[in-house]
Amino acid sequence: YHADFVVIPYDGITPINKDNIFAHLLFGLWNDYKPKDVYIDGERVIKNQQFYKDEKLYMKDAAKSANAFFELVKKEVKL
Repeated sequence: YHADFVVIPYDGITPINKDNIFAHLLFGLWNDYKPKDVYIDGERVIKNQQFYKDEKLYMKDAAKSANAFFELVKKEVKL
């Protein structure tokens, strides 16, 4: 199986428990979201916050996917 996976370093200053987990996610983790490592379809894309392979290839593919997604949205919303 291939998976998408993100490693995000997080050193919370308070203990995490069932009562405050969402506060840690909202105000701690997402406030400074800088993935250390990213895997897409089982392949490492980012290592130590740097593109592992040619960044231009990923940006080109991302732009293509974004355009295709926007075309679908336009059809649904009738823009």
